[in-house]
Amino acid sequence: MGIPANLLLLLFLRSSTSPIQRLLGTSLNAHRDFNNTFLQDIVTPSCNVNDTKLQCSSQFGGLFDEGSSSTWSAADYSALGAPIEGNSGQIDDLWGIDTVVINTTLSIPRFPLGIFRGKQNPMNTLGLGTNSTLLSSLISAGAIVSKSFGLFQGWTGVQSQYQTDGGLTLGGYDAAKVTGNNITLPLTLQYNCYNGLVVSVTDIKMNLKNGTNASIFGESQGWVFSSF
Repeated sequence: MGIPANLLLLLFLRSSTSPIQRLLGTSLNAHRDFNNTFLQDIVTPSCNVNDTKLQCSSQFGGLFDEGSSSTWSAADYSALGAPIEGNSGQIDDLWGIDTVVINTTLSIPRFPLGIFRGKQNPMNTLGLGTNSTLLSSLISAGAIVSKSFGLFQGWTGVQSQYQTDGGLTLGGYDAAKVTGNNITLPLTLQYNCYNGLVVSVTDIKMNLKNGTNASIFGESQGWVFSSF
């Protein structure tokens, strides 16, 4: 039901020195507010002067060396036709195209990539917004049938039975992680939530050890807040 991938998705790029270049210690933050994929490279991260290359790399999820990729080509942002982001700083970023290897049988040529050059220094970002370049490319390649994804955050409980890795499924969801009936809700686009994934919450109950359920809203039940 889609392409399974580790939550810390590995990104491979064609390299001139080896069949593929794996970003050092690479992980990408799956982000539903971005449509494009953004990387940190070896030029700009604001790391401590005493940090080793590996320590610096781990702060951002890996560093991309576009100079060692034989298929990297810098390009003007406006010429790429990349989706517009809510963050106006993307125009100041370095843009280009490269070949992204999804697995041993699937690669995406001429995939648009943004290299952070703005004031922020966030982690590498995998854009999974409503106009995601990755999901759109996978649909065009016939690898997935819908521009959708399933994200399981994982468990971080105290006991081992309540600990498990998270997972990201592209083009669908992991049915083993779902119970009960499906609920379909419309996308609600807001100025502070570009992905439209807004849920109105009226109550949250806490399961107590004595078997009872208690509302954490208390007497304010019925009050609504939005969750993004």
